Amino acid sequence: MPSQGFPPASGPAPRVLLLGTLPGTESLRRGEYYGLPRNRFWWIMGQLAGATPELPYAARLARLAAAGVALWDVCHSAERPGSLDAAIRRDSIRANDIAGFVAAHPSLRLVACNGATAEALYRRLVLPGSPALARLPLVRLPSTSPAHAGLPAAAKLAQWRAALAPVLTPVAAGETLLSCHSNPGETAMPTTVKQLLAAAEAEVPRIGAAEARALHAAGQAVFIDLREPPELTASGKVPGALAIPRGLLEFRTDPEGARDPALAAGKTVITYCASGGRAALAGKTLKELGYTDVRNLGGFKDWLAAGGAVEQV
Repeated sequence: MPSQGFPPASGPAPRVLLLGTLPGTESLRRGEYYGLPRNRFWWIMGQLAGATPELPYAARLARLAAAGVALWDVCHSAERPGSLDAAIRRDSIRANDIAGFVAAHPSLRLVACNGATAEALYRRLVLPGSPALARLPLVRLPSTSPAHAGLPAAAKLAQWRAALAPVLTPVAAGETLLSCHSNPGETAMPTTVKQLLAAAEAEVPRIGAAEARALHAAGQAVFIDLREPPELTASGKVPGALAIPRGLLEFRTDPEGARDPALAAGKTVITYCASGGRAALAGKTLKELGYTDVRNLGGFKDWLAAGGAVEQV
């Protein structure tokens, strides 16, 4: 069944039209543009337009409208299993009437696409046969999706700022709440491994092996083993634990992607690795992805020391 997007969110005289592809599963569930907490869109808009993630959704849209930003998607509807752009069935796409929107808003000075897929679909489905759109400047911005994590957040922000600042209505003093080197809710981005670990351990509570065993026995927790396959082969794992190497965590646990069904059950998520470092960092990432009850067991050795059962791999 096709997913259907949202109507445009705009004030009466927008200066830039920001286009995505199609709302993902979490965005559709919330009824909000860019509803996945780990998506960087609202963090960037907090910097550029004062529409910080902490504000209610309606207030964020009002801030964007005041700054001259209109939001919409290239796709009106399309079939897509999950939330990845690559999964959109191209033959199922119905495009939005972007030409009509632009004609009704002569104040527009720029069309900006959030990521390469949005730009490609705009060029293929919208631009042909529309001379008015062809005359309007078009820019592709780095995707704010967590699936595109290769570019650091600060670098994404810099590119968005360079492209949009010339056409945005200036934000009033005090409305941009974060520095350009910060993450949402933080005053400064950690710059060393020690700082990263300290920040993760402060955010993700530890759980003792005895309590973890009790939750395991009651079927009230999902365990994630973050070690590499050779480590699991050598020592085994917690029975039933999901084996997800740290480097694949975001892709295997994304609420808008093809995650394991066990992670959608609302259970406590318990991470562990060899000694606890990867488990702490992974726990923080999971919280940023929207998981609320996340605990760090530490190392597999702690599970063994408490007499925990072992499943051979």
